[in-house]
Amino acid sequence: MDLVQYFEASVESDTANALLKPLAQIIDGMTQTEAVNLLLRFVPTSFRYQTDQNQFGAENYMFVEETIIYPASDCEDRAILFAWLVRELLGLKVVALDFPGHVATAGRLICNIQEHPDSGIYQRRKTMKKIKLLSAALCASTLMLAGCTPQIKSVHEDLNVNVNAVESSKMEYKGPKLRIGVVNFQNNAPRKVRGIEMAATNILTTMLQETGNFIVISQQHMESILQQQKMAASGAINAATAAQMGKVLGLNAILTGSITSYAELVEGFNTFLKQSKTQVAKVGVDYRIVDTTTGVQLFASHGNGEFRKKTGGLLGFGSKSSRDTSLKDGALRDALGKAMNKIMSQLSSDLWTGRIALVKGSTVYINAGKLTGLNIGDVLEVQELGDEIIDPQTGVSLGRAPGVSRGELKISGFFGKDGSVATIISGSGFNIGDLVKLKGR
Repeated sequence: MDLVQYFEASVESDTANALLKPLAQIIDGMTQTEAVNLLLRFVPTSFRYQTDQNQFGAENYMFVEETIIYPASDCEDRAILFAWLVRELLGLKVVALDFPGHVATAGRLICNIQEHPDSGIYQRRKTMKKIKLLSAALCASTLMLAGCTPQIKSVHEDLNVNVNAVESSKMEYKGPKLRIGVVNFQNNAPRKVRGIEMAATNILTTMLQETGNFIVISQQHMESILQQQKMAASGAINAATAAQMGKVLGLNAILTGSITSYAELVEGFNTFLKQSKTQVAKVGVDYRIVDTTTGVQLFASHGNGEFRKKTGGLLGFGSKSSRDTSLKDGALRDALGKAMNKIMSQLSSDLWTGRIALVKGSTVYINAGKLTGLNIGDVLEVQELGDEIIDPQTGVSLGRAPGVSRGELKISGFFGKDGSVATIISGSGFNIGDLVKLKGR
C-alpha cells in the first residue's frame, strides 16, 4: 500500500473522539504556533519508539489506530499521526516529506508579520498570510518523529589529563605495594548532600586500586575488623588511632579527608526555537595521608572539582535538565583525579613496612609476600617497634621513635595468600611484631 494512503486514511470515530476531544480542550485558546508546538511535543513523547525491523522484522507502515494500539512506533507512523492531528485539530494543510529511509511532516502556518519600520516598504502593521516551511519546525519534527532525541553530553575536560598523569605515576612506582586504608570522609560542607562523603571514599578507593600500586583495604573490611577491636573507622584520625589502626589492620598508610563545599547551578538559555541548559556541580575536598607506623601526618592538601552536563533541544524537544546524582560523582572524580598526582608522589615504596608474624628457629615468617611485590632474594632490615612518644603538655601521641635495628633477613619463599618465608642473614632477638623494611634492590 502506498504511503499516501496512510496519510489520507480516515480514523474510526470512537478512536478519533477519544483522542481529539481532550487535546482540543488543551489547545483551546492557544495560537496556531503554540498548538503545533504542543502536538510536536505530544506525538514523540507519548509513544515509545522502535524501528519496524526490531518490532516486526520488516518495514511496516501503520494507520493512526495501529500506532495507538501497538506498543511502539517509528518515524513514518508518528508522521502519519502528527499529520492527522494537525488537520483535524487545527484545520491546517500538511504534506508528507518522504526522504530515503525517513518520513516527516511539514505544514503551512498563518503568521502575523510586522515589517521592520526602517524597511521603506511598509510603515504600518499588517496581517498577512505567508506560506513557508519553518526550518526549525521541520528540523524538530524530522528529528523527533525519527525517535532521535538530542543526546546528553557530559563535559569533563580535565579528567582525561588527570588519568594520563596517574598512569604516568603508575609506571614510575617501584617497590613493594603499600597497604592503604581509605577511611570514611567527613561531610563538612555547609550544604549537606546525602551520601557525598561515602561517594568520595568509594571513588578514591577505586582510583587507588586501579593504579595497581597498592593493596587497598576496603572500608567494609576495615569496619569489620575494627568493630571486633572496638574501634571506629571515621575521618577523625590522630597519631594514636592511626598507629593502632596500622597495627590492627597491617596498614602502611591511611587516607582520609572531608568535603568542605558543594554547590550545583544551572547555566543556559531558553528561547522559542532552541533551549540549552548546562548543569554544573562544584566540590571542594580536603585530604591527608597519615603514616601508620609513626602516626605522623605526611601530607595534607585541598582540591576542587567541577562537572558539567549539557542538555538541549529544538522547539521544546530534547533532553530536560533534572536532578541528577551523577553530578556530585562527576565533580568528586574531577577533584580526586587531580589529587591523585599529589597522593602518588607521597605514597612511595619507602613508606612500606611489614611485620614479623612468626619466628621458628632460623626461619622467620613475614606478613607480606608475592602479592605485595616481594621477590625471592630480597633483603629485609628488621627493627624493633620504637617507643610511642607522648606530648607532655597535651597528652597526645606524637608518634613512635625509630626502633633499634635487630639484623637482616633474606626472602627464600612464599606461603598463603600474601606471606613470605625468610632466613636470618645477621642479627638475633627477632620477635613477633618487629618491623621489616626492604633494603635496596
